[in-house]
Amino acid sequence: MNQQESIGVETLYNEPETHSDGQNSIRQPIKPEDIAYWTARDLMRMSVECPPQPIIENLLYEGDTLLIHGSEENYKSVCIIQLAESIAGGVSFLRTWKINGKRRVGIIETEMHPAQLGDRLRVMFPKGDPPHDLCFLPEDRLRSWRRKDLTGKVVIIEDWIRAVGISVLMVDTANDFFRGDDNPSEEATVGAFFDSMRNLRLDARILVRHDRKRRDGDSTLHSNERIRGSSEWKEDPEVIASLERIDKRTHEVEFEIGKLRYGRKPEPMRLWFDAGSFRSRAPATSHRSFGRGAQVSTGYCDRVCQSVRPFGKIRR
Repeated sequence: MNQQESIGVETLYNEPETHSDGQNSIRQPIKPEDIAYWTARDLMRMSVECPPQPIIENLLYEGDTLLIHGSEENYKSVCIIQLAESIAGGVSFLRTWKINGKRRVGIIETEMHPAQLGDRLRVMFPKGDPPHDLCFLPEDRLRSWRRKDLTGKVVIIEDWIRAVGISVLMVDTANDFFRGDDNPSEEATVGAFFDSMRNLRLDARILVRHDRKRRDGDSTLHSNERIRGSSEWKEDPEVIASLERIDKRTHEVEFEIGKLRYGRKPEPMRLWFDAGSFRSRAPATSHRSFGRGAQVSTGYCDRVCQSVRPFGKIRR
């Protein structure tokens, strides 16, 4: 039974054709994709019988795009690897969000040398046990990828997804898609980029984007308004998350969900970057309330900030 029949849509048929010999052809059912519309009742039934499947409960669903943004040295790359670990390993993210099963994750890392990335991974996984389904685009293919325009880069990614069996794609950062005539500040170009990403056969895609330079009055702006480039960057994704250092003298960072198309946005969450494990840590109390719109206690992070000596500058 196809999806249309399962939600009670009447099967429609083409009118039979009359041939030169006077014989009528057999009436053929119209394919679901050829039906011109769904009724309101169809959509209501579909929402019950075919609801979106969560990848990260209360945050990311199949078909969604998640954009993570922030300024330099706000631990975006750390967050990406931790998020990839959670999805590939099926373990909760930041002790807060439950992961619905394991999926193969492919990361395109454009800012770090492979050796530097390997050093970071050794610190993050001291037992040498990263998830098997945590994959990275190799350097030789990344070099070929950099030489292409936007369309060519999407083709290389599509081939890699198919060959490796990627379910969730992560790009850190999306800046490198835009070179030459491809302008990240032009609405048409960025819109075409998001369309290309959505046409890839993936369960979800997660992108990293830098914020623009700070301006006077930014403290009163919504976090989404800090994203650099076209307004498409904040209009297209279903989920937008920001990372912002509270004080450059410490390693406390605020993790905020600035947009959540399907659900209720939770309150911002305070994290603390641990240089010893190269991970961002959430307070132990956060997982009980975060994701349901309740205020998160930050007492734990406040105490840590007051007692721990700041680390030196670290590339993130």
